[in-house]
Amino acid sequence: LSLPVALRRARRAAAPSLSAPAAEPEEPADPAGRVAALAARRATLRFLWSADADGRIATLSPEWMHLVGCPPEAVGASPAELAHLIACQTGPDAPPLAHLLRSATTWGPRALRWRIAGTDLGVAVELSGLPVHGRDGAFAGQRGFGLARLRDVTPVDWPAPAERSAAAAAGQVGEGE
Repeated sequence: LSLPVALRRARRAAAPSLSAPAAEPEEPADPAGRVAALAARRATLRFLWSADADGRIATLSPEWMHLVGCPPEAVGASPAELAHLIACQTGPDAPPLAHLLRSATTWGPRALRWRIAGTDLGVAVELSGLPVHGRDGAFAGQRGFGLARLRDVTPVDWPAPAERSAAAAAGQVGEGE
């Protein structure tokens, strides 16, 4: 073998293989750790959602649900039933989230905090939505995306279960937020 061929072979043998993937760091088990780990790599995360004509959550991106530890029962829940997961941050003239989810108009971005499971922390999220119409032209719900600002995580004073039940019974949660 000539010297240049031997050098090329030696370099190839010493170079890291491009075909072998790098070892992934182990994912934290707790949602707060997952959010912090992802925030170290990227500032935002987009996720998809949809709601039916009654404003009940029909779908949420599985990646988002896993990241923040969102319980499976959130799918199918109304905004009033999600008061322990979502805290809206709006001005006095802004329509409530429950109204937006049932409206046949485009809306967004709507600022809110989404609870990280097992904590009192909320990650900043902006939701936007588009109306969806069925084949007959009737309003069928909303579909949209959320933009989570992973580096904007703050404590939130979430309602206690008794407060949520009383507010839902009085029709206050989800309507007036």
